[in-house]
Amino acid sequence: MATQRKKAGTSKKKTVRARPSAKTVAVDAVAASGPTRSAIPERSAPLRAIRVRGAKEHNLKSLDVDIPHDRLVVITGLSGSGKSSLAFDTIFAEGQRKYMESLSAYARQFLDQLRKPDVEDIEGLPPTIAIEQRTAGSSPRSTVATSTEIYDYLRLLFARCGRPTCWHPTKVTRGVVKERCGQTISGTSPSQITERVAGMAEGTRLMVLAPVVRAKKGFHRDVLEELLAQGLVRARVNGAIVDLRDVLKEAGDNPLNLGRYEKHSVEAVIDRIVVKPDARQRINESIETALKLGDGTVVVSAESEKEGTPSWDDSVYSEKYACAVHPECALEELEPRIFSFNSPFGACPKCDGLGNLMEFDEALVMPDESLSMSQGAVAAWAKNGPVKAWFNRRLRKFCKLTGASFSRPVSELTPDQRRILLYGTNKDDLKKLAGNAKSPASFRFQGVIPNITEWWGSTENQGVKEWLAGFMSQTPCPECHADRLRVESLSVYLRTKGDIPERIVEMRGRNGLSPDAKTINISDFAKLNIDEALRVIDDLMLSEEQLRIAEPIVREVRARLGFLAS
Repeated sequence: MATQRKKAGTSKKKTVRARPSAKTVAVDAVAASGPTRSAIPERSAPLRAIRVRGAKEHNLKSLDVDIPHDRLVVITGLSGSGKSSLAFDTIFAEGQRKYMESLSAYARQFLDQLRKPDVEDIEGLPPTIAIEQRTAGSSPRSTVATSTEIYDYLRLLFARCGRPTCWHPTKVTRGVVKERCGQTISGTSPSQITERVAGMAEGTRLMVLAPVVRAKKGFHRDVLEELLAQGLVRARVNGAIVDLRDVLKEAGDNPLNLGRYEKHSVEAVIDRIVVKPDARQRINESIETALKLGDGTVVVSAESEKEGTPSWDDSVYSEKYACAVHPECALEELEPRIFSFNSPFGACPKCDGLGNLMEFDEALVMPDESLSMSQGAVAAWAKNGPVKAWFNRRLRKFCKLTGASFSRPVSELTPDQRRILLYGTNKDDLKKLAGNAKSPASFRFQGVIPNITEWWGSTENQGVKEWLAGFMSQTPCPECHADRLRVESLSVYLRTKGDIPERIVEMRGRNGLSPDAKTINISDFAKLNIDEALRVIDDLMLSEEQLRIAEPIVREVRARLGFLAS
C-alpha cells in the first residue's frame, strides 16, 4: 500500500506543472503544429506606392488611389474635378503634417499647426514638397531658345565671333530684294592700315585717295572747287586722274563734261608715295588725312603690272564697321543687343520684332462672294448704324465708276473691279476712268481695305476696334519674313565646316541674304531642330583667338541643347 501511494504520489507530481507564459504557449503551439512556413509571420515588403483611401477633401468623393513611387505622375481632369484637392490639400498636406509631428516640441512651437486632411488613411507617404503654381502668360516674344537662355549665349557668340557683311540690295525684282552686296564689313584703325600699306614690297608706287563722291548724279563742280581750296590739286574722277587747276579754268557748271543723269565718283588724291623704310610716317599722315576727308574711308591704289601693262589695284579701308563699296551700310560695334528681337536696336522696325503683322484679310473682308453688295457681301462695310448709309453710298459710287452691278454677286466682278473695290484706284485707273475729264479727282475711289485701315488707326472707340479686328489675320512680316530682326543683324554670319540644312538656306533667300550653305546667321540657328543645332555648334569654324572667346559660350549652348535632347 505504501508502495502504491508512493507511485501514485510520484505520478501526481509529474502531472503538476507550472502555468506557462503566453510566450511559452505560443512557441509550444508552433512546435506542436510542425514546421509550416506559412504560420511564421514574415516582415511585410515596403509599399512601392502612395496608397490613399477614402479621400473626401473638398469635392473628392471618398477617392481611393494608388500612386507609384519613383515615377513622374500627372493628375489631369476637368476644372473642379479635384486635381488640386488630391495633390495639394490631401497628399502634400498630410506629408507636411507628419513631417512636423516628427519635430521636437520646441521646434513645433514656432510653426503653424496643420489640419489633418479629410482622408481615412494614407500609406507609403514619403516627405513631400510642393512648388508654387504660377500661370505663365503666353508671350509672342518667348521661344524655346529664349526660355532656356540658349539665345542669350548665341547673341554673345555672334557679337564676339560673327562676321558682318554688307546688306545693300544689288538686285531688286518687283520690290523684292533678290541679292545683296555681301562684302565683308570690318573696321580698321589708321595704324593697322599703315602697317598693311607699309608692308608692301619696297619700291611700290602708291596713291592715297579720299572718296568724296560715290556713285552720285550731277556735275560736282562745287566739290572740285572745295578740294582745290583745301590745297589738293589732283582728283580721280570716274577712274581718271585730273588736274583740278586746269579743269576749273573752264567756265560753266560742267568742266569735266559729265553726264547730268549718270552716276559719278570723285576721289581726292591726298598723296603719291613710293614704299620705302623711311616712308612710314608719311604714309600714316596721308592715311589719317584721307580718313578725315573721306568720312572714315580711304582708298590705297598700288601700281602693278598685268600682262606687261601698268595698272592700279585699289584696296579700300574703313575705320568704321562699314562697307567699302556702300559706306551707307555701316554698323556700330557688334553688341549682343543688335541680335535681340526684344530690343529696338535689333528688332525689325516693321513688325517690332514679332515676325508677324495683323493685317486686314481679303477673305474676311468679303467672306461670301456669292452675295451681292446690296446683300452685304462686303462684310467690313456692313456695320449697322449711321455709317451703313455712308458705306452704301461708297459702294454705289464704285459701281458707277467701274460699271459693276450693285445687285449681282461680287464673284462676277472682273479682276480689275475686284482690285479697285478692295484696294482703290491707282494712277493708271484714274487715267482710264477719268479720260479727258476736267476733275479726275472725282473718279478716285479709296477702296475698302485702305478705308478700314485708316479707320483702325484713327478710332479710339474700343468697340469699333474689336469689330474691325475680326477682319484681320496674322501674316508674316514682309520686311524680315518672320526672322524678327533687322537686315543688318541677319547679315552677320559664322562659318561652318559642313552645310546647313537646305531648307534654311532657302528661307534665308527670301531676304536676299547669302546663299552660302557653309554660313549661318542667328535666325538660321534658331530654326534648327535640336540634333541639327548640336551638329552645327560642333562644326563652327573659328580662329584660335575666337576659340578662346567662344569656348565657354559654346560649352553652355551645348549643355542646354544636350539637356533638351535627353
